[in-house]
Amino acid sequence: MIRTILISLIWVSVTQLVIPVPGFPVDERLVGSNNLAVETSDWLNDMPHLAISALDGSIWITWQRKGDATESLTFTKFSTDNGQNWEYPPPVESHYSQGQLSDYSSNEHPKVAISALGGIMLLWQETNIASRLYDRSFYPQTGAWRGPHSFSSSGEDWDMQTNIAASRTRPDIWAVWYRRLNAEIDSHPDTVSVMAQQYVDGFPGRWQGNPVVVAEHQISSGSFPAIAVHPQTYQPWVVASFERPRGSALFAYRHTPEGWQPLSGPDPSLPEGQLTPDGSHDTDPAIFITEHGQVWLAWARGESGARDIWLQSLQADVWDEPISVELPGRDDTLPGIVVDPALNMWVTWQSNTADSSDIYYRYRPYGTEVWSSVMQVNEPIGFHRSPQLAVDVVNNRVWVVWEHSRDIFARWLKLRPVVVQGGFSPANDEIIRTPRPRIQWNPVNTPLEIQYHLQLSVEPTFNPVAIDVLTPPGEAMWQPDNPLQDNQRWYYRVRTVDAQGDSSARWSSTQSFVVDVQPEAPATPLDVIPEPDANQPVVTVRWQFNNDPDPLDTPETMRYQIQIFKFQKIETEVDQMVSGVTRWTSEPLLEDQLYEVWVRAVDASGLSSGWTGKKQFSINTINNAPQATLRRPMTPNTVWTGLQEILWEATDSDHLPEDLTIQIDYSNDGGVSWRSLNPFDAEAQPMAVNDGRYVWDTSGYGSERQGQLRLTVSDPLNSSDTVFSEIFSITTAQVDVLPRVFAPSTGEVAQIWFSLDQPRPVTIQIYNIAGRLQRTLVDNRVFTPEDAAIGVLWDGRDRNGKVVPDHLYICAITLGTTVKTQTVVVAHP
Repeated sequence: MIRTILISLIWVSVTQLVIPVPGFPVDERLVGSNNLAVETSDWLNDMPHLAISALDGSIWITWQRKGDATESLTFTKFSTDNGQNWEYPPPVESHYSQGQLSDYSSNEHPKVAISALGGIMLLWQETNIASRLYDRSFYPQTGAWRGPHSFSSSGEDWDMQTNIAASRTRPDIWAVWYRRLNAEIDSHPDTVSVMAQQYVDGFPGRWQGNPVVVAEHQISSGSFPAIAVHPQTYQPWVVASFERPRGSALFAYRHTPEGWQPLSGPDPSLPEGQLTPDGSHDTDPAIFITEHGQVWLAWARGESGARDIWLQSLQADVWDEPISVELPGRDDTLPGIVVDPALNMWVTWQSNTADSSDIYYRYRPYGTEVWSSVMQVNEPIGFHRSPQLAVDVVNNRVWVVWEHSRDIFARWLKLRPVVVQGGFSPANDEIIRTPRPRIQWNPVNTPLEIQYHLQLSVEPTFNPVAIDVLTPPGEAMWQPDNPLQDNQRWYYRVRTVDAQGDSSARWSSTQSFVVDVQPEAPATPLDVIPEPDANQPVVTVRWQFNNDPDPLDTPETMRYQIQIFKFQKIETEVDQMVSGVTRWTSEPLLEDQLYEVWVRAVDASGLSSGWTGKKQFSINTINNAPQATLRRPMTPNTVWTGLQEILWEATDSDHLPEDLTIQIDYSNDGGVSWRSLNPFDAEAQPMAVNDGRYVWDTSGYGSERQGQLRLTVSDPLNSSDTVFSEIFSITTAQVDVLPRVFAPSTGEVAQIWFSLDQPRPVTIQIYNIAGRLQRTLVDNRVFTPEDAAIGVLWDGRDRNGKVVPDHLYICAITLGTTVKTQTVVVAHP
């Protein structure tokens, strides 16, 4: 009696994720889904098998479901959206549960294959009394089911342990199984024949003829036979594990026009068809044949409890050496092997310990002999069993299905396309004389149809991206339709994109080129300064890089031509070319000689700027430097306010005092930074006159406690001496003049007033802006606070009684040791 099966609702989550594997550089290419719940219920679901359509990438999974110790049914589901949703096909019979294939009570080991026409073939083994094989077929185009149909023999023979494979290009499906002859009375129940039969899909499809014998009277090791269809010859290949005098070995057969023939193994001393030696304990065979006809075998080797996974390939009738992909210290069984459309190889297997069984995999990228690390398919660690592996040629993925805790799970994996390597042109800052350069790179080595994603930017960080394009499939080059910006360095990078939109894990290395359609001359250098050495008859010439619109002509690449002449002479004394510097020191020159120097820039294209203006210098290494003495201020902690006198002495044994120039600088931070005090135009007269005295108005400086003066005296040959004052302070005082602007010629006067806290001697003087005394209004007269509030009048005349000219004047009020200042403007109508 068939039990009604209740199917619980399932929830499926699909997430694409990067799967990191530390220490293995190509694993950044790996992407895949999380574990996908295909079927969860209260029943025991196990023995899953899957097939993927080469037409639309739909995935079909079948499994057996056990209700109790004596009953099992076969079920199936499919997905047309890469595993995001799993659906049941239309009901087979009205009284069946969803996905149920048969009403026999003991159905197990189901298999599924999809023909090149899209038809679905499902096989299973029924073991109610004897052991028989049944099939059902389904046509997604019509939604129609056919079957069930038994293609087993009647009588005492038992058919079991079937497997199935479909041709990728023809409507052929091949089944292979073991037939135990006279099973009811055979005293050697493990003696079997390997059987095979061809099914040709169509509307309807048909089994061709009767089952034929592949190999007779062998002792089965208990493993299922494996089958694959050659994509070029359309011949099925079968691999089976048989018991030998010592252990078990693999045997292989292929179908030819003459029938099934044993395959020659790698060891010619072994019997025909035997691939591995006696005593090697080889079981659980799997086979895959690539589009190029390379045959790959996978199997478990070793005694139970310590088995490893081995691989071996055959191409052009030549066997490679076997390789092991084992996980040491575990018992590895049930391998699966496929090669995806990108020719990456994938291997899965079940790995067992006393406490768990888990599903593992490794992959080998196309074009390399390096295998990935061993990685785990399932999460979490536990009892995960019966893995099956298949390839999705539509979406370039591989799928794994397995059983865990009574439920069926699946997961897909994929390698991203490889990173672009080499062949970049233009590159390395190559100068391009066209605004539409052809950019190209080496195409990646892949059998897939690949596009290239190209980004260009004027920034090496690609922020922002100026151009973002996807090339036509297979084209490893690009040329802009519109001109690129001239006089610009461009950066570009490339990555691969496959037909499913997945890109390489990394961009290529960043390359650069320069669009410089028409070379342009550099700008004339700036600020040429000759600096004669005081001890040697040489000169150091300094200048500054100006500009060059050509992007490669930088300060580091620019060359400079320096020429030195004797004063007012045409003949060149020195003609020197330097590169990448803005400073040059000459060889020894003549003593006591006046020279001129100029500089011009020369870029990488040989274009030169104009010459700078000529700058004079003298060579006089025996010149005695001047000497300076600062007389005021020199007392530490002096407090200054208002107008103050700076006093000095400057002498030079080689020059007259009037030939010496004075530079006065002030620092408000104790000598860290400096600014000039000289009230002269910097271009016209950068130095003060050497008269030993300078009046400095401190009223505009506020309160400063780290004041310091620096006085530098220089002679005509640029020899100099520098002295510094002690640290002093500046403070402010209350002084006013009203009106601030007046016209003495009209009779106006200015009232000068100030504040006092007690009677004090007062001196009031008027200075011009150059610090020259114009008139003393009050000379050391005692003022009371009341007198100060009334103030003093100035009629705008100097000490000679003449009206002073229009200008700004400084009124200085000396209160003991304190000087307060205020400004007043004389402006005649």
